[in-house]
Amino acid sequence: MIVAQNIKKAIGDNVLLNDINLTLMPGSITAIIGPSGASKTMLLRCLSLVDLPTGGELAINGSSFSFPKDKPNTALIWPQLTVVFQQLFLWPHLTLFENVAVPLRMAGRKDADARARSMLERVGLEAVADHYPNQSSGGERQRAALARSVALEPRYLFLDEITSNLDVESASGVLQIIKSLKSDGLAIAIVTHSLHFIATAADSIVFMDHGRIVESGGACILRDAQTPRLQRFLSDSSMRCSMPIYMTRQLNGYVRITNSCMRRLFI
Repeated sequence: MIVAQNIKKAIGDNVLLNDINLTLMPGSITAIIGPSGASKTMLLRCLSLVDLPTGGELAINGSSFSFPKDKPNTALIWPQLTVVFQQLFLWPHLTLFENVAVPLRMAGRKDADARARSMLERVGLEAVADHYPNQSSGGERQRAALARSVALEPRYLFLDEITSNLDVESASGVLQIIKSLKSDGLAIAIVTHSLHFIATAADSIVFMDHGRIVESGGACILRDAQTPRLQRFLSDSSMRCSMPIYMTRQLNGYVRITNSCMRRLFI
């Protein structure tokens, strides 16, 4: 379990996070939503100790840290916690299989290659395991990054808008994989704009604005928001998704029209 209490992050006079209180439980998905500039990514960076908070307390699996005085030994924390950012950081000179296998080999896993093959199969990449990243689609690269992130069996998985650059079909496939990882007992925190995924898969939802948690709760807050700020955010999102935003592409002689907001495909 991860427990954050009164977490703050400031750079000079610029306060990025203020008074953050949050608990991440094993076997659960916590969705973090909010407008651009709400410091959602910074929250993931501070919870994962990629960036150290400048105030507050953080407990990870019983190890407690008080900021700014404590300097955590991240070598002991990071094997338990993995972050996947929008930039996937796949090694371009290695195949998708090698991208997953190399960290396992470096960790001394005797079953490294077998584990890598198994993880790629789980995310549906066994047929393209020997492709390089530049030979793979965006969805395939994203699934490879997911496979690598969970191959070492972390307890916590943080995902930062990992479907933002994918088409509707690829994004849906990646989100389905994330749902399946929950059954492994991982505590998953995901920054996403997919309200459909949030409503159907998230155990808890955190709405942020200007570095603060404005409202939190279950999926019910999407139907019955208590704060004017979340009501306005959801209203704006609904208006955007009611507009017929279409993309077309040729597919086997037919034109596929994708309504990217409603997540429906018409052929």
